[in-house]
Amino acid sequence: MESNLQMLENTAPKFWRARPVPYALKDRVNAEIDRLEAMGVIEKVVHSQWGTPVVPIVKSDDSIRLCADYKVTLNRFLKDDKYPIPRIEDIFAKMSGGRFFCTLDVSRAYLHMPVDEHSAMLQAISTEKGVYKVNRLMFGVKTAPNIWQRFMDQLLHELDGVACFFDDIIVQGSTIEETMQRLRNVLKKLRDNDLHLKKEKCQFFKSNVKY
Repeated sequence: MESNLQMLENTAPKFWRARPVPYALKDRVNAEIDRLEAMGVIEKVVHSQWGTPVVPIVKSDDSIRLCADYKVTLNRFLKDDKYPIPRIEDIFAKMSGGRFFCTLDVSRAYLHMPVDEHSAMLQAISTEKGVYKVNRLMFGVKTAPNIWQRFMDQLLHELDGVACFFDDIIVQGSTIEETMQRLRNVLKKLRDNDLHLKKEKCQFFKSNVKY
């Protein structure tokens, strides 16, 4: 499951110092940094040749997501990942014939994906609390969507009546019983890979869903 970021040849490291965080967000940003450090997602380092300023995003539920402005550092020098992203039309076609639907939302999806040590240092973030290497795939890395989609497609490809678009999974069946069994199959795959769902964004056994 470990991911490796591929760089263009002859790339020189780029380090940007931390940007000021709005005072109103400072406590929440620091709390999120502490939380990610406690989880092992980020790890403080004494020195790093790479450093990208963090960008706090306030989500609709008022929680903070820490992204990084990799467009000024890492993304300029990353090799493209050509793994195809599914077309919505193809997902709808795969769902045809279904009478009951479940939608699942993988919580903080990229942060489930470990990266190797070299990639962790490439993703290093600059914060007002110091510099941290990022041990999981970070929000803002330009190839992250392709890397994550590949992983999820490989994880779920053998399951009938299931489609995935980034962190959103949809399960369909022609009967409640069939839908339930397919849902169980998906949940087992997620559990076996230690992937967690955001329960409040999941829907179960609906006759129609927004996707």
